[in-house]
Amino acid sequence: MGSTPLPITLDSLPKEILIQILGHLPAQRDVYATCLREDGGYWDLKENIHIFGHPTLETLTITRARLDQKGFESVEQPSETALTTLKLINCDINDDALSELLLFPDALKEITITHSATPEPPLEESANATMSDYILALGSANHSLESISIDFPTLGGTKALRMREFEQLHTLELRDYQLFGQSSSAARLHSVALPPNLETLKFWGPVGVDEEVFEEGGG
Repeated sequence: MGSTPLPITLDSLPKEILIQILGHLPAQRDVYATCLREDGGYWDLKENIHIFGHPTLETLTITRARLDQKGFESVEQPSETALTTLKLINCDINDDALSELLLFPDALKEITITHSATPEPPLEESANATMSDYILALGSANHSLESISIDFPTLGGTKALRMREFEQLHTLELRDYQLFGQSSSAARLHSVALPPNLETLKFWGPVGVDEEVFEEGGG
């Protein structure tokens, strides 16, 4: 049985105390990190980089965090960690900063990114991001990622995804228009560069009916 995630509310703990807590967590411990703001806004992940500081932490869930394009200062960056599973729930993360963030785990295997169809408060750092931008950012961990799950409806884009460099990936979950791109031409599987070892492809939400897509996919 897996361990129960340890909830940490960042605004209720001084940084020094939180570091002590993280330092005494047993190996393979899950951490659920959030921050309660009076205005209901996102909390600054850059100011709380210490949540990545536990050397044996394997699973980390972060909710309602924001990270701007400046990312982290070099003096704040943690060394390589044992993190294998990262979940970003209702976060506003700049895609360039996400790419930098994913350099920390030595061998990240699973990432989950979710947000509502109508983000509240409105997005700032990822307001203009596309799915291609996020996939490019995930390239920092393409050597180890085995599962990518993105349920983030506002991430659009006109181009079909190119993911051949994700050689370890076996599970991909996203929306059909994010995979094929939102262009004037009809979606076709042959226009997508799928990961070479992909085993499971799942579409969130209603999938557009295109007989040729299903025929090419063997459906």
